[in-house]
Amino acid sequence: RRRGEGVAMLTASELRQMAGRAGRRGKDKVGFSILLKSRFRGAQDAYKLVRKSPEALKSKFAPTYGMVLNLLNNHNGDQAQKIVMKSFGSYLRTKKQEKRKQR
Repeated sequence: RRRGEGVAMLTASELRQMAGRAGRRGKDKVGFSILLKSRFRGAQDAYKLVRKSPEALKSKFAPTYGMVLNLLNNHNGDQAQKIVMKSFGSYLRTKKQEKRKQR
């Protein structure tokens, strides 16, 4: 794929995201993706990419003062805390803490 001025190899997550969209939603039970080698990469690189596990997702959630004020303006403290605890970032933090406890 093209990035800026050059060409970069897709990541495993990008490939999985693109291939996961194969087929027509609600119409096809199976979809197919075709991965072609390019002049930049060979078939062996493509095979490694297909076999590779996707990268871990990282949360970009970063609460701001405005977000907190908006939450508190529309919800009481307990409700606001429950809303924040439902975020993906909170989920990842909880999973990380659970892994630490298991060690």
